[in-house]
Amino acid sequence: MNASRLQDVLDAHLNEGLGAHTWECSCGVTDQDERDMTHGEHQAAVWRAACTIHSVALRDALSVGSVVVYEDERAVFKSLPRPGVQSPAWIQPGSRYESTADEVPLPALLLWSPDWSE
Repeated sequence: MNASRLQDVLDAHLNEGLGAHTWECSCGVTDQDERDMTHGEHQAAVWRAACTIHSVALRDALSVGSVVVYEDERAVFKSLPRPGVQSPAWIQPGSRYESTADEVPLPALLLWSPDWSE
């Protein structure tokens, strides 16, 4: 993950404002570069990219309690290690069956991290 907090991403992508119908982001992207996108949509796309996990190392380094979604539909959270379960365990809410970290395909989208509440 490239950003640790939403505020960090927003601070790096401020609208420098050129007028009522135009925008220029502090990262250098303008409405001329992204014609079909508002500045808010640009910020959302950057946040999504920052929260997209592409490597096993990044996924496994997530804190216990982190929530990811994969295949655009399956949300799982990282649980505390439990006896007899491969660590770390990724559990689908409402499911009695655990999915081990190796079973969470990549890329995955980080929806929430307990580190963000600090």
